[in-house]
Amino acid sequence: MNWVDLAFIAVCGAYLAAIVGVLYALRHEPLYEPRVLFTLAASLWLLIIPGYLVEFEGYLAAKPGFYETDVRLLSVFALGLMLLGYAALIGGATLAAHVRTRRDHEPFRARALLVMVCLVFVAMALANFLVNVYLVSGGNVFSYMANFALRTYEIADNVGISAAGYILGFIAVQLLAFMAGRNKPTAPVLTGLLLLVLLTATIRTSQGRLFQVLVFLGACYVAYAMGAAQRNQAEIAWPRRIPYLLALAATGIALYFLRLASALKSMGVSIDLGTVNVYFDQIVHFALERGNVPNFPVVFTIIDKIPSEQDFLLGKTLFNWALFVIPKAILKGDYLISLWIKDMWYLETEGGGLPPTAIGEWYANFGIGGVIGGMFLVGFLLGRIFKRARSSDDPFMAVLWANLAFGFIVIYPKTDLAQIPAYSILILFATWLLVSLMRAAAGGSRA
Repeated sequence: MNWVDLAFIAVCGAYLAAIVGVLYALRHEPLYEPRVLFTLAASLWLLIIPGYLVEFEGYLAAKPGFYETDVRLLSVFALGLMLLGYAALIGGATLAAHVRTRRDHEPFRARALLVMVCLVFVAMALANFLVNVYLVSGGNVFSYMANFALRTYEIADNVGISAAGYILGFIAVQLLAFMAGRNKPTAPVLTGLLLLVLLTATIRTSQGRLFQVLVFLGACYVAYAMGAAQRNQAEIAWPRRIPYLLALAATGIALYFLRLASALKSMGVSIDLGTVNVYFDQIVHFALERGNVPNFPVVFTIIDKIPSEQDFLLGKTLFNWALFVIPKAILKGDYLISLWIKDMWYLETEGGGLPPTAIGEWYANFGIGGVIGGMFLVGFLLGRIFKRARSSDDPFMAVLWANLAFGFIVIYPKTDLAQIPAYSILILFATWLLVSLMRAAAGGSRA
């Protein structure tokens, strides 16, 4: 054992101690509190340990002879940077938690109107789904769902389907979840809400974007829980919600195998126990070696090559999350940092873009100072939004936080700012504007 190994053990120990310490200190906070959620997600960085033990041999983004610096030393630097970034984000969010905020006691006064709009939106999403079923499968829902693994290719091949109306239903159900939690639902209301969640989750699954199904389910939980907290019930501490996270993870694994079965069916491959075992054994490969947890070798590349081979990006990537409003045909091919990394160092690597991780993006832009300052800023902003949503009776603020919580924070340790769910936020804002205009047109009644 040499000094690099000792340094790695020391950094791992410090990182583990920080995570355990923060989770213990926040043991009475709800699952959707930003520091709790980010800490649970950031614990995946400890998966750098098995990679270090094999010097990342077999990892897709770790090319032999590619790095100027020893990969084990890069591991120490990367985890050390993550420790700094993690501490900075927790510090920023903690500062935001202690900044005094005026509690909004003004009740939301358009509940009936909002419920009506939400039900219309759900109906529009369902109509959109049924049209797609008819165009693709002649109206056979079971056939349409059985082939959901092909949906992305059908859209790319311009089969004639569109999912433009789906997002309306997703946002609407989350708003309804908040209002149900806020008003202590009766059994029929709760049953109706669960059916709407199941319906919209099925629609989401039909798109073949399985992670987004989990985001939707997580956001529904957060919206409902924040609504329940508004009726003066104590928030449930995060340790009591670990079974929910495990159930969400199990749902993700089940959806993975359903998509696998759908893909094999479309290729005419028979499915048996042996086939399932082969793909189950590859879960570790897809999770670790292909970088579907934090892609550690990509972070190594950023540290190793910037600024020695490439200049710092100086903030060029920090607002890419807002570029969704611009048609992709107009944007440069490497407009996202994950695509820039692919074009710069990994053109021969199969697959799409390679996310740099949260600290990787800040380092690529401003170096070590960027990691500390940038992560502190992100933590502070998230903390302020959460505190505002927590103290407000506004369903739109609750759903905004719900989408940030499960649509961004849970993946931020492994990705970049481009994953901020800007499209969902835009639709949410448009819904708020519509309800406000309708209420104003009705004379500002308390409906």
